[in-house]
Amino acid sequence: MSSGPILVEIQDRHVREALGTLARRLEHSAGLMAQIGEALVDATKHRFTTSMSSTGARWVPNRAVTVTRYIQNEVSLWTQDADFEGLEGVRYVART
Repeated sequence: MSSGPILVEIQDRHVREALGTLARRLEHSAGLMAQIGEALVDATKHRFTTSMSSTGARWVPNRAVTVTRYIQNEVSLWTQDADFEGLEGVRYVART
């Protein structure tokens, strides 16, 4: 038994207006994105300084072999075609 088509009417004027306002605000979001980016960079630098995750958990300390390899890589970076002249306060001490 069929009673005919069902008509559903949705009152979405307020939703469309809110979405339109949001879309207009997002058209000029470069400043907002720059602020968000700076906040993320600052937070990441802070985590490296404090050795803590974003949840506040301490990082697991590096193993000795990791630290040794890091130091070896830093020395090789500074010794490959490095020009230390004119760099105030920087000097290279050769390992023996």
